[in-house]
Formats: sequence, structure tokens, C-alpha cells
Amino acid sequence: RDACIKGSRLDEGAFEAINRLPTGTMGRLREHCTVNERLEHYTVLGDTPEPTLYFIFRGALALIHQLANSDIIFAESGRLHAEVKGFAGRGGAGKRLRSRLPPGHVAGKVKFFLEDSAHVDADVYPILQVSS
Repeated sequence: RDACIKGSRLDEGAFEAINRLPTGTMGRLREHCTVNERLEHYTVLGDTPEPTLYFIFRGALALIHQLANSDIIFAESGRLHAEVKGFAGRGGAGKRLRSRLPPGHVAGKVKFFLEDSAHVDADVYPILQVSS
């Protein structure tokens, strides 16, 4: 709870319990991981040559979908005399927030496990961006 409310780092034991991992799993994985302690807001992750998993211990990640111009909806509201733009915001027009992953989550699972298979179109992978 403190990790979400106060911004403190989630304990590895708590992370393992949340994800139903055997005790000590994160300790064994640590030597194979790059730990990023301080990432700036709006930093985009995932620009690595190989698929990457992101274990979130502090802060959050936003999973954002980049829309093509043809997917952006423009509509007129007759009563309010206002133009409504669908999916505007979140870092500019054409982006839509899919989900926000707080501490205790693992991001990048689909791309990590299925990138080399032909099961998922690369256009559906979300943009991983550091959130608050």
C-alpha cells in the first residue's frame, strides 16, 4: 500500500507474494536484470533489441496505444455546439491509455513471450511510458 500511496519501493518479498512466485525468485533473477532506480516522467521504455520484462517496484507504467489518424473520432454535439475529439490527450492526440500498472505488476509479457512468433501483430504492442 505504501508503494502506491507514498511512492516507496515495494519489497521483493511482497512482489513475489503478489505474483505468487516462490520465495527468493526475485533475488535469483536480479543478476540477470538491469535495475532502473530513477526514471524521468514520460520516459518511453521498450526500445531494446531483445524482448524485455519490466518488474515494477516503484512508481507506475502507462500502457498507451498509438492510434492511426483514421481511428481518431471526430463528432459534433448538436445540443452543446461543441466538437468532441475521441482519444485526445495522454501526450497528444492519437494516443489512448490502455492501462496503468502500479507497483507489483510485470509489463511487457506479451511482447517478451510472443514477439518471435507470428501470433501478434507488432502494431498492437502498447507503448510503455513511465507514469507517476
